[in-house]
Amino acid sequence: MTKKDNKLHLIKVTYKGKTKHKVWDNYNLIVDNEEGEEKVDYEYINEFISYSDWCELNKIENKITDKFERTEQNSIYEEVYLNSDLRLLKMGGIEVPVKGLGGLLRAKKIEFVNVSGIELNDVIKSKTSLEFIYCTVDNLKCKQLKINFLTFNNCSVRNVEINNSEISNWRFINSIVTGKINNSIFKNTRIWGGQFIPVFYNSEPDNIGVWHNSMKHSPDFDRTYRAFYKANQDIGNYREASKFKILELDFKRAKAEGFFNKIRWGIDKYYWEYGENPKRLIYVTILFIFLFGFVYSFFPSYFSNCIFKGMSYFEILGNTLYYSVVTFTTVGYGDILPIGIMKFFASLEALLGAITIGFLVVSLGKNKE
Repeated sequence: MTKKDNKLHLIKVTYKGKTKHKVWDNYNLIVDNEEGEEKVDYEYINEFISYSDWCELNKIENKITDKFERTEQNSIYEEVYLNSDLRLLKMGGIEVPVKGLGGLLRAKKIEFVNVSGIELNDVIKSKTSLEFIYCTVDNLKCKQLKINFLTFNNCSVRNVEINNSEISNWRFINSIVTGKINNSIFKNTRIWGGQFIPVFYNSEPDNIGVWHNSMKHSPDFDRTYRAFYKANQDIGNYREASKFKILELDFKRAKAEGFFNKIRWGIDKYYWEYGENPKRLIYVTILFIFLFGFVYSFFPSYFSNCIFKGMSYFEILGNTLYYSVVTFTTVGYGDILPIGIMKFFASLEALLGAITIGFLVVSLGKNKE
């Protein structure tokens, strides 16, 4: 994949006697050197890409967030160091003025910065994406915030507080997120790896995507799925809650050790999908009935009184399917009786039928939709 779209450009801009260095996404050698009556001088310094893009380009796995060290944590004086000696530039501990966040959004990517304690209270309609990369954004406070397209890439976002806000199209990549979300809408958000376990209070998560495969994630990433399970349960979105419960148990199943333990988890998954999918049991019922009926059809002589004598194969199959139904459902009319080894198969089918019907009742009782 070509990385040309990720190239950044460092430009020195001189205007009214003041010089600033700016980072541009795009650079055109032909620029307008006039702005009003004042001349604007542009000096191209160099071209570069972000650290995360460089690591991806060179296939280097980074665990920088594991090396963050803090002093005076959770206070406005908190400082964050990388490898004990590199202090991250501090930009947090302030409340961004209303209508001031739009200016901040001019920066596309912010790397290696301590933004802990920043407070956001604004409505931003811009479609520009602001991305924090290898940053600490702990104690983030959002109040009556409405903003789209915010990305946290390999960040620490601990103890976040989101109140009365509308969060949409946020992305969390290999980031650790804790805290609470109150009276807010949290939608169209994507989470890749890391850990995401804030507590939702009277808040509605909608269209949330969560993935951990091939990503750096916490060993107990199942807590992320459990957080969304509980959040959806609390607002009565039982179908979505069931989806996250299945994902949580799939994660635990993948980590199971031992042959018999894996077999147990496999049966629990494919037999009734941990009790979250009653339809799965209906499919299993149909499969068992046809499977046993098909087996019975090859042994017509193992039924009493030669009841199938003189019948064609398809007539025998029709009758053995009927016998399979009444055996699986434990009705047992007694008009067709097995003999010999067929008694074992009939007993096995009746046992499976009783268990399956019992599981079906339990599964229907658990699921409210």
